[in-house]
Amino acid sequence: MGLSGSKSTLQQGEQTAAENLFDLGFSYHQRYGDTHQQEDLEDAITYYKAGLAEDPAGKPEHRLWLNNLAVGLITKYERLGQVKDLEDAVFYREQSLRLHPPGHPMRAWSLNGLANTLFIKYEHCQKKDALEEAITCYAQALELRPPGHSDRSESLNNLANAFRSRYQEFGETKDLEAAISGHEESLKLVPPGHPDRLLSLKNLANSLHTRYRKLGEIKDLEETIIWNEEILELHPPGHSGRSYVLNNLSDALHDRYKQLRDISDVKRAINFSKQALELCSLYDPGRSLFLFNLANAFFAKYEQVGGTGVLEKAIAGYQQALQLRPPGHPDRFLSLGNLGNGLHIRYQSLGKTADLRETIKYHEEALSLCPVGHPNRVTALINIGNSVLSRFKQLGKSKDLEDIISWNKQALEICPPNHPLKSLALNNLASNLSIRYEQLGDIEDLRGAINYNKKALELCQPGHLERIKPLNNLAGALHTRYQQIGEIKDLEEAIACHQEILSLLAPTHPDKSVSLNGLANALITRYGQIGQRKDLEEAINCYEQALELHPDGHPNKPSILNNYASSLFSRYQKFEKMEDMDQAIASYRQGLELYTPGNPGKSGCLHNLANTLIARYEDLGETKDLEEAITLHEQALKLHPPGHPEHPSSLRNLSTAMLNRFESTGSMSDLDFATTNYKAALECLSPHHPFYSAILSSQALLEITKHESTWVTCHDCFHIDKACMLFKAAADHVTSSPYSRFTAARKWARLAHKHQHNSAIDAYSMALELQQQNLALLPSVISQQEHMGETPQLGLNAASCAISAGKLELAVQFLEQGRSILWSKMQGYRQSLDELYKKDPLLASELRVVAHQLEKNAVSIDVDVALQCLLAEKWRDLLQKIRQLDGFSDYLQAASFHTLQKAANEGPIIMVNVSSFQVDALILISSDPPLAVPLCDTSPEMLGQLLLQLLEVTSGVRPNKDIVSILQHLWDGVAQPVVKRLAQLGVPEKSRIWWCPTSFLCALPVHAAGPYKKGANNLPYLYTSSYTPTLLSLIKARSGLPQNQSTPKILLVSQADDTIPKVAAEIEAIKKFRKDITSCSGQDAHKKAVLQGLQSHSWVHFACHGCLEAQPFNSWFQLHGGEPLTILDLAKAQLPNAEFAFLSACHSAAGDIYGTPDESIHLAGALQFCGFRSVIGTLWAMVDDDGPALAHAFYSHMFRNGENVNFRDAAEGLNFSTRELKKQHVTLDRRVNFIHIGA
Repeated sequence: MGLSGSKSTLQQGEQTAAENLFDLGFSYHQRYGDTHQQEDLEDAITYYKAGLAEDPAGKPEHRLWLNNLAVGLITKYERLGQVKDLEDAVFYREQSLRLHPPGHPMRAWSLNGLANTLFIKYEHCQKKDALEEAITCYAQALELRPPGHSDRSESLNNLANAFRSRYQEFGETKDLEAAISGHEESLKLVPPGHPDRLLSLKNLANSLHTRYRKLGEIKDLEETIIWNEEILELHPPGHSGRSYVLNNLSDALHDRYKQLRDISDVKRAINFSKQALELCSLYDPGRSLFLFNLANAFFAKYEQVGGTGVLEKAIAGYQQALQLRPPGHPDRFLSLGNLGNGLHIRYQSLGKTADLRETIKYHEEALSLCPVGHPNRVTALINIGNSVLSRFKQLGKSKDLEDIISWNKQALEICPPNHPLKSLALNNLASNLSIRYEQLGDIEDLRGAINYNKKALELCQPGHLERIKPLNNLAGALHTRYQQIGEIKDLEEAIACHQEILSLLAPTHPDKSVSLNGLANALITRYGQIGQRKDLEEAINCYEQALELHPDGHPNKPSILNNYASSLFSRYQKFEKMEDMDQAIASYRQGLELYTPGNPGKSGCLHNLANTLIARYEDLGETKDLEEAITLHEQALKLHPPGHPEHPSSLRNLSTAMLNRFESTGSMSDLDFATTNYKAALECLSPHHPFYSAILSSQALLEITKHESTWVTCHDCFHIDKACMLFKAAADHVTSSPYSRFTAARKWARLAHKHQHNSAIDAYSMALELQQQNLALLPSVISQQEHMGETPQLGLNAASCAISAGKLELAVQFLEQGRSILWSKMQGYRQSLDELYKKDPLLASELRVVAHQLEKNAVSIDVDVALQCLLAEKWRDLLQKIRQLDGFSDYLQAASFHTLQKAANEGPIIMVNVSSFQVDALILISSDPPLAVPLCDTSPEMLGQLLLQLLEVTSGVRPNKDIVSILQHLWDGVAQPVVKRLAQLGVPEKSRIWWCPTSFLCALPVHAAGPYKKGANNLPYLYTSSYTPTLLSLIKARSGLPQNQSTPKILLVSQADDTIPKVAAEIEAIKKFRKDITSCSGQDAHKKAVLQGLQSHSWVHFACHGCLEAQPFNSWFQLHGGEPLTILDLAKAQLPNAEFAFLSACHSAAGDIYGTPDESIHLAGALQFCGFRSVIGTLWAMVDDDGPALAHAFYSHMFRNGENVNFRDAAEGLNFSTRELKKQHVTLDRRVNFIHIGA
């Protein structure tokens, strides 16, 4: 509010002394406006006060004198900063308002003047009560200026500005909304050309920009830019305020760039900032601001396109701005922070320690400017923490990390709930607790990290870019916890976080490559756990996309190359394609070339390249690869001195390489180095550190090497004792991941077994238990099967160990526990709950629901892994509760020998254990302990050769007569020793026996073994052979039978084509024996119809194509139109009335020969699992001509007694029918293809 004129200008007549004094004061005040001489202002104020003192009663002009005195005092305050002047100005404004009571035409004018003065008091003295009073006065003034009033626009603007200030003070969004609403109404009142339009435009643009920074709505930012562009038009070249408008427009464009990542915005921002800078002199008070914002724009461009030149321009701008903001300057803090951050980025890119020192120095000064209670202290604490973190990563000093966490906690404590940096403070504390966990292994740090990350995420609105950092940190912490505890739900949640990040980022966003890299890392981990190839391929694809986003100069490219190379190496390890190995090595080398000296990521790449070269050395034997690997590990160790968190890992890697060289050269210095430094690495770690078990395992391998190199006798087991002790400690290490513990237990078991160590049985028991724990973490039977393929011999070797120790009952239990694990696990979901319902109906109901969901997931292709993890955890909890009930302590526990022995109630069971150590047969009979029959003339290698020969015979590579040699070898090596012992036991000929084969023997026709010499009986003429995958499955096949055997309902499923034209004749042959048979053929033979038919029929006969797949669960029957009926489809069915299935199809009893043969994953196994008690299938491809003849002979035997039919006759019927085929001169290889499984 300006000066009011003198009385002489208002009226004529003689003046009083007070009026003369006022006029004199007014004259001095006007001259001050021209001269800015302080004495003129002092004289004006003196005369105003004298005039008021002369006329204390007050005339009508008194209110004008009060106004002018207040204006003079405010001017003086703004020049000299004496608060008393400001207080006096408020006092005189209040006096003026009293002279303008409600209803007075000038009351709005007086209210506005008082509000302006109070607002100045708030801005300069931070008096919050003054702000509230100002808002009240502005609001009252606005009420007195209704729509149409000439001064309404002014009042709207003033009140809106006050609301915006209150928002900035307290953070209440409603104040910001009120401010914008006021500015928008004000702008409508001042159309283009109006002299006050510029003020309204500036105010609205500033408020919209503020709301954008609060809520992130891009619409507000777009409007901010539009209004600033209009403001710029109102400041043409030459206008004194143009530079500031250019600066504001640059600032808004910079913000839009950060949201949309359109590089054109940052280019325009740089251009406008440069123009602003060119318009101001070296001494312009805005110069430091323009330099600062220009540097910000250059920094944004660097983040997008990289390039050290751009970063240098940003740093130079920050340095120049800082020079213009000496100690005491209100914006020095901002310059210190941004310059420090710029130098920090340069350090991270180039690795120059001097930059890091400067970074910390600037952030320390910034912190010193913000004592406790200062509004910028949170920012200062965050910046100093980030910079010292880099020093910690370089030097590994634990004090630095403790200081960082202390600063993080301080920042969090002083952040009010709505503080804009609250989320960042939570993020940083979470991230650094994760780092401390990695150093010390304290699980509480990791839990804290996850908790703080989730709190940070709760503060971020869905869809906003501010979610990226907490999502990324949370993903990292969850990934780490997964690696420690092994709960796959953590890994799934981490992957979901990375996927959300990618959904938030535009294709050109500079952080997209980082997020692609993070997602790929998590997928690689899941691949390592679950083994799904699609995860590995997707990870490689993500790395390749990330690399495409970065030119060679980009600071992130080396680390992504490192990860990409690791994924290629993983693919090489799986599929052994040398091009993957070569590409991995090339990518590691490219990454190393791009890493600048001192970059903290370089050491990891050195290690990875070294380990890959060692793998190539082990494959190709090139000594130069091993030597280079040692050199690389030595370089990495120099980057991780003692005290550095990666020092133990580096020591271990170098020691392992030295141990490799010792095994090649025998250099004792290499062995001594490994011995000393494995121990040193272990001493660097807390016993709870998750890496602890890895070093224990490495020490165990060292002891094995020492044992083998000294050629000690078997009586000197010092090193073996020590190795077993170390492996046991690694397997027992509960803070390590289940998979690493399982790996240690497997190695312990194999070592102890090989050297007949007394811990071997304990080692196998632990390994089998940990195998179950690992399988429980995997969501589907497919992923579990792929995991089982890594350790197919575990149960067999455990049984072999128990046999050698004379613990035959335990051997039987080991074999049962280690075979058909997947079907057994699924069978547990179908366990009868009748007895449990009687004991605890609520628990039984809960278990039924969870079991149903788990089974559904297990046989699904697309599994909700997070849900699966919750279900698995619930399943474990329920089992624990059930086992606490009386009579249920062993519920769904591994079966006892007493239970398993019941499988032999109807005839001997011959379990043939083909382990890598030895081959034995265990004969299980109903009443006596099991008997061991050593098969000394048989070995896994011999059986592997027989299997290869069989495959050549059945594929036509060898003549079919060569089957005789195979069967003779099976007789000599397997069947004959067993038959001799059966005879000794008094088992009568022609009776039934059951084979329970393992390993390669699962695919060999041991049921048809024989001498095949004139006058000698072959096995089929001595005994009727059946197979069973496990003892419990045989027990189940015989249990729950109806007392009165009813006539079976038979379903015929057939699908003929040009390659199997005899299918129709086969079906007709069967129909001759029964007229009430249901036929499902031709177009009626589709999946839904077949599965429905299985529900209502107790017998089924399939006559169609059977197809093997590389993934055994995908093997299938071919139905109408080529529609597959897969093992997974069959496994979903539950058929309590099923009895007998005849699978007249190729490969229907052939499983995963070289992967998981002991899992019985074949079509016959699936039908047995879903309820069929007796199944006939084929070990290889059958000949179409055999179908009709075999079916006629078989069913003629089954229906020989009319309606009195029993599925238990199937084994005998198959034996009979194959002899009938012989009479028809069908070759031996075609006759022995058919096997019987089950009861």
